[in-house]
Amino acid sequence: MKRFFHVILIILNAIAAISLILAYLSCFVSPEKVWWLNFLGLGYTYILVGNLIFMVIWIFSKKKRLMFISLLPILFSWNMISRSFQLFERKLSGDEKKGIKVVTYNVALFNVKSSHGLSVFSYLRDTKADIICMQEFVSSKRWKDVHPDSIAKWLDKPYYHIEQPGKWSSQGISTYSAYPIIKRQLVYADSTLHACMYTDIVIDTDTVRIFNMHLKTTGLRSMYDMLRKNRQGRQLVDFAKDEYAKTDFDEVTSDIAKNIAHRTKQVDHIVRHINESPYPVIICGDFNDSPISYAYQTIRDNRKDAFIEAGKGRGSSYNIRRTLAQRVDFILHSSAFKAYNYECPHIDCSDHYPVMCRLVKRK
Repeated sequence: MKRFFHVILIILNAIAAISLILAYLSCFVSPEKVWWLNFLGLGYTYILVGNLIFMVIWIFSKKKRLMFISLLPILFSWNMISRSFQLFERKLSGDEKKGIKVVTYNVALFNVKSSHGLSVFSYLRDTKADIICMQEFVSSKRWKDVHPDSIAKWLDKPYYHIEQPGKWSSQGISTYSAYPIIKRQLVYADSTLHACMYTDIVIDTDTVRIFNMHLKTTGLRSMYDMLRKNRQGRQLVDFAKDEYAKTDFDEVTSDIAKNIAHRTKQVDHIVRHINESPYPVIICGDFNDSPISYAYQTIRDNRKDAFIEAGKGRGSSYNIRRTLAQRVDFILHSSAFKAYNYECPHIDCSDHYPVMCRLVKRK
């Protein structure tokens, strides 16, 4: 019996180790070819923790050499750990106002159904940011409270760029700036809320190109809601035998695969525009994907991640439930800048949390 348990433990450890390697490879393999690798990337943190647990088990056993089953994959993907967790934040010393403060925030249509809109505006104004990028933004010249000029006045940001996909849509993405805007360009838009644009902003004598994007959702919330609905009041075995539940599961899985492929096409299109920028770039947005993903890897390329430079902890910006929290909102930037004072405060105005930092031009 003891030997049987030992074999099972080795098999489970091997599965965890292989999963960690595949999660790492998900950054470099297009999801259009192998879409399910994306899920392993989303679960990277939990797979890593699982491998660490196996290492501890073997260290305190008589088969200490078996710890290498997990140790080797961990070393193989070592550079990915910093994308998911940081120990030491980087704060500015001296003048806190130097550089520019950037905020990106999926505002969830200002939670108009729950009347939280004004609290979002108040919060964003109080951040005293120089540049505010919003996704799932809503505005209309027919509605006083969300008129673009009213929002500009409330935020104390006189310059703005708004893109609202669809002829009659009032929803989309926006960039509000304390600095003059000299060019506005839509890069990508589909028939939903998802879009990407760039805004050229003049800061003192320098021009910076701000990319603001909201990529295609994976659909994890649909999966979570489906599982919760079908499993409510039943045992897991009953759920597995339920043909209706299986049909729902197949449909949701199919939608997720399509969404991931769609997002990959968006990324490949957007990156061409980023690479063609004649100015230093700041990339903000809701990627709807983790830092262990093809989308993140492709967009970041040789650019800097403000969280890796100046963040602390996990930096989770989206939460289905606390245990499923993910970092899906990012501020990336050219090496012309250095990031400080990274924050992701957990405020209850949206299903996302705002992400902010201060970017200082390198000398």
